[in-house]
Amino acid sequence: MLLSIADDGVGDNAKSDPRSTGMGQRIVSAMASKLEAAVERDPNHAGTRVLVRFPLDKPALPKPCGGLVERI
Repeated sequence: MLLSIADDGVGDNAKSDPRSTGMGQRIVSAMASKLEAAVERDPNHAGTRVLVRFPLDKPALPKPCGGLVERI
């Protein structure tokens, strides 16, 4: 599965804001890693486009049971 996040702003080619920490990019990367997804940038997009690729063969996570443990 592919998730695409894009805008038509200045993109990565603009001069970096010295106040920027890159925290947003680190958060996205950390969350994607937890979900075993890959994050990449589309260098051909005029603004900024980030692609997040999720594996399709992963089984669905079990739903939380509200703290109760069921023994079989």
